[in-house]
Amino acid sequence: MSFQSLSNEELGQLVCQQLAINEDEAELPNEILMDLEDTTKYSKTKNIKKFESNLPSYGGGKWTKSGALNKILYSKVKKYKLDRLSVVLQKYKGGDKLRATGQAAIEAYKELYKCLHQEVNEPPTAEEFKRILERLRRLAVYAFTTGKHINNDAKNICNKGR
Repeated sequence: MSFQSLSNEELGQLVCQQLAINEDEAELPNEILMDLEDTTKYSKTKNIKKFESNLPSYGGGKWTKSGALNKILYSKVKKYKLDRLSVVLQKYKGGDKLRATGQAAIEAYKELYKCLHQEVNEPPTAEEFKRILERLRRLAVYAFTTGKHINNDAKNICNKGR
């Protein structure tokens, strides 16, 4: 196929396909895909617990504290028979938010990977590292905000008392 016979629009589409610019088409890095697919369910559960226990604790008040089921909320939960659909939908919504966090983490991973594997004569620039730091900062803010929203969603389901 000759590139000269393609229109600018066709060339643009070809470049987008080759670079997987569209987020829907982006491939997971092989290292991450292998961890997801080649690990047993038991190992994944064990790894999640280990990962969570190895995370440092940060002070940040309501943003960093777990949304534990307190006595007042617990009594409301026991009092009402909750609609299962609401609970299931909230779980899926939480899962979608975690996947968004994973996608953002992959973007930072790919940028760092690129910086580490650049040619020796082309070391990473300070601007590249600043961009990665900003991406990670936004990821942390998103994660803590999402955690707070998930806690509030759980309280709202309970308060509806279906």
